[in-house]
Amino acid sequence: MKVIRTSTNEEIENHLLTLGGGNQEDNMKQVNAAPNHFLIELAENDFRNLVFFALKGLVPPHGTRTLEKVALLAASMPSSDRFINSNWDLNLVFEKTDIFLKTNTKAFQSLVLRDVRDSGSEFESAPNGYYLQDGSHRALGYCVAMITHGVPYHPQSAYLATKKSLNELAPI
Repeated sequence: MKVIRTSTNEEIENHLLTLGGGNQEDNMKQVNAAPNHFLIELAENDFRNLVFFALKGLVPPHGTRTLEKVALLAASMPSSDRFINSNWDLNLVFEKTDIFLKTNTKAFQSLVLRDVRDSGSEFESAPNGYYLQDGSHRALGYCVAMITHGVPYHPQSAYLATKKSLNELAPI
């Protein structure tokens, strides 16, 4: 992970509003709970080890929730079982990802991450301790494409809401 620069909760909110997601209030509650905000660039290992949310129908109740593990589960599902709910039609997620990757050489829109907290002991050992607050569809689709189609990883940017200081993230 590389810190690009400091950020603000207002910048993150504007980014989320630009994306037009439907979970704005909860996203900003989580972002505002952190004292520090940064724009970062994720190395491939950081990206693969983000903590995904407990999506019922995809993530087993006490299963590993790293993005890579969830992507492996999603990729192994028969296409007939990939409709989880109206917001999570994995076939549509994969289709949109494939279309994006065919027409773009740049990274996806920035993700929004936060520290893993109050999420249970099984996540205390998350390799980087960052929870995927916003951008789950994009991240999952991309990770599945990397696994199933050999799509190369291009560094992804993310806004990070954290209790860590700049010195803790990027020691001198």
